[in-house]
Amino acid sequence: MTPKIRLGIVEDKLSLVKNLELYFAASEHVQLVFTEDRLEPLAHLCTTLTPDIVLMDVDLGAFTGMDGLLSIRQTHPSVKVLMFTVIDDEATLFEAIANGADGYILKDTPLEQLEHSIIETYKGGSVISPLLTSRLLHVFRQNSMAQNALTILTPRENDILKHLVKGYSYKQVATALGISLGTVRSHIENIYSKLGVNSKAEAVAKFLNGSR
Repeated sequence: MTPKIRLGIVEDKLSLVKNLELYFAASEHVQLVFTEDRLEPLAHLCTTLTPDIVLMDVDLGAFTGMDGLLSIRQTHPSVKVLMFTVIDDEATLFEAIANGADGYILKDTPLEQLEHSIIETYKGGSVISPLLTSRLLHVFRQNSMAQNALTILTPRENDILKHLVKGYSYKQVATALGISLGTVRSHIENIYSKLGVNSKAEAVAKFLNGSR
C-alpha cells in the first residue's frame, strides 16, 4: 500500500481547521499529522512529525505565512510548502514564489481540488490557483527578462518553460509534449544553465525580482 502524504496545517481560523480535519480524516491519500495556529512550534513539529507538505496560511495576525515559509526553507528545506490564503493579489503571490513556495491556493478552493493540489505538489508540481496563474502568465509575457528568455532558449525549451510556469510536474510536461521524462530533465538542465539558475523556484524568483 502506498504511504499517505503527511500533511501539516498552519491556520488560525478554527472553523476552517475543523472542516479540513474532517475531510482529511477520510482521505485515502493524505494523512493530517498536525494543525497549528502559531509559528513558534513549527520547526519542532516539522522535526518530530515529519510532514511532507505544510499548508501555510498567509495571514497569521502578528506573524505572516511568509515568516513560516522562510523558517521551513531554512530549517527543513525538503518540506514542501503550499500557501493557503484569501489574498488573491499578485504581489503576495510573487513574494511567496520568490521565497520558495511550492504552490499558492486560495481558501475558497473546493476540498477535493485542494486534496488534488496537495497530491500534485507532493509529486513535484507547483500548483497555483487558476485566477492567479493567468495573472502570473500575463506578467511573465510582459516582463523583459521573459522576452530575453524567449530569445535565449530553443522553441522546445520555451515550451517546457511555459508548462513549468503553469505548475506542471516533469511527468506532466512529458505527457503534454509527447516526450520522455529523461528528455524533459535534459531540457530543464539546459534551461537552468542558460538562465543561470539551479531550480524552478530560482528561475521564477529571478524573473519576478526583475519585474519590480
